[in-house]
Amino acid sequence: MDSPTPERAPRGPVTPGDGTGVEVAATGDAGSVPSSTGAAPAGAAGTAVAPAGPANPDHANPDPANPAAAPAKRQPRAGRELSAAIPVGIGLITVLVLSLAFRPEPFVVLVGIVALLGSWEIRGAARQRDIVIDLVPVALGSIAIVAATWFLGIGGQVVAYVAAVGVVSAVALLRRGGSGGILDASVDVFTLTYVPFLASFAVLMVRIDDGYWLVLTTALLAAANDTGGYVFGMLFGKHPMAPTISPKKSWEGVAGSVVMAVVASWILVTLVQGYPWWLAVVLGVAVVCTATLGDLAESLLKRDLGVKDMSNLLPGHGGLFDRLDSIVVTLPLVYLALGPLARAAT
Repeated sequence: MDSPTPERAPRGPVTPGDGTGVEVAATGDAGSVPSSTGAAPAGAAGTAVAPAGPANPDHANPDPANPAAAPAKRQPRAGRELSAAIPVGIGLITVLVLSLAFRPEPFVVLVGIVALLGSWEIRGAARQRDIVIDLVPVALGSIAIVAATWFLGIGGQVVAYVAAVGVVSAVALLRRGGSGGILDASVDVFTLTYVPFLASFAVLMVRIDDGYWLVLTTALLAAANDTGGYVFGMLFGKHPMAPTISPKKSWEGVAGSVVMAVVASWILVTLVQGYPWWLAVVLGVAVVCTATLGDLAESLLKRDLGVKDMSNLLPGHGGLFDRLDSIVVTLPLVYLALGPLARAAT
């Protein structure tokens, strides 16, 4: 689809080196607030002025004698390279579906791999602030949590998590001691909780009859949340939700997330699985709350660590947990709402 022709910047006296009149296209995000800057120094970071010439009419300078009249090069509004993001996204969905298609064991192995990769990503990001994560004990603890959950259920999950927390804390304190050891131990415990412990709820799901439906429901509800937030935010986003944490997230985007998540929940939970309509509505709203908190938590974490993405593992997406942050925090909610307790109550 052809991009709209950029508007010509107003002409006028221009001081050499002054970029007055150049607009910078802002990148968007799920639930984003469109923004632009009215003035930026020539050559400033993020401002790309196309050279004069007929090679690309969309980016041609309408007035070669006036550098300030050159329109800024347009950037993708989604804030990511879609030509790379779309194939990678399709690949992730394919891997998920294939791992659930026949037997649950391949999916359990996949959860273990995700837990290890997520821990590795957090370790790499934490090094930007000279915070050390003991990767070996954290990795062993991650494997233990996932394996115990599969073989022993929720009891094994809790016992393995508590044991892993004790081991990684002891290792951090013995290795460094003092306040440095306490900080490292805290980050180790956070990593175990945020990645393998939350992800292991997906393993609990596939232990029950038709549990693969719970996994797919979680993934689809999280996708509906992201899609609704993205579309409504791009079309209507004007009121930032948390400007100091995630400036591109808007209240209009959150409203879109609620609409899409409730509709998706009604289809998946009521029409497909036969649960009451009110449970579908409550679950849809709750998913938006947990997914939004998960997004904001990771945005705050990345801001504190001074990184844009957790890693560059997935082209066009960033890190693995840049895509899974809203899903892992939603897993316990869906398990509690539609798992064994809910089935026994209904």
